[in-house]
Amino acid sequence: PMGAVRSSSNGGRSIAWAFMQKNFNAIKTMIGNANSSLMDAVIVSCAGGFCSNEKADEIEAFFKANPVPRSSRKIQQTLENMRSNAKFLALLQESDLKSDEFWSTV
Repeated sequence: PMGAVRSSSNGGRSIAWAFMQKNFNAIKTMIGNANSSLMDAVIVSCAGGFCSNEKADEIEAFFKANPVPRSSRKIQQTLENMRSNAKFLALLQESDLKSDEFWSTV
């Protein structure tokens, strides 16, 4: 369900992230010592999909304050993906792709 909410829209992405922040301790307790891939999936479902350096910084700060050592690699991969996507988006926004003229010649 968390992934479906996140994938539904920009608003859904924010709702899933807010849900995880608010319920982080309960989620962590429910998962307990189960396979770390469960927490990885929750992290990606709730924190993934953003495309800005600011959101990556916010998420990074959250996990520094609320460490999940067994998921540290997945957290780093998620942050790297966000920052990479933010850089790519900035390149696209500075390119000819943003102009109507470009698309009218395709």
